[in-house]
Amino acid sequence: NAEDIHMFVESELTKRLYERLTGMPKVTLYAPHHKGNVLLFSLADISADRAGTFLNERGFCVRTGFHCAALAHATLGTPPSGAIRVSPSLFNTAAQIDFFADTVKELL
Repeated sequence: NAEDIHMFVESELTKRLYERLTGMPKVTLYAPHHKGNVLLFSLADISADRAGTFLNERGFCVRTGFHCAALAHATLGTPPSGAIRVSPSLFNTAAQIDFFADTVKELL
């Protein structure tokens, strides 16, 4: 059904981004066992806010900080500035995922 197709596409795009980010030095991914289309990550020596501003200026919508879940962030061990949350969707393409990953690499 359509919902299963949407979940599959989102899952594949999220997996693609996860694999791209995992290969980058200075990128820490949190809760990699999590199933779904949300990735939470931080960048060494770059605050979540600074990274979010950089990504936003290049056309990406991400959320930064503690996402109304300070205790969860404490449990995960995110940096003092929190982390960056990105959520690929059915409306994204593999090329956009690659561009996002390339933009994170540029920021590093």
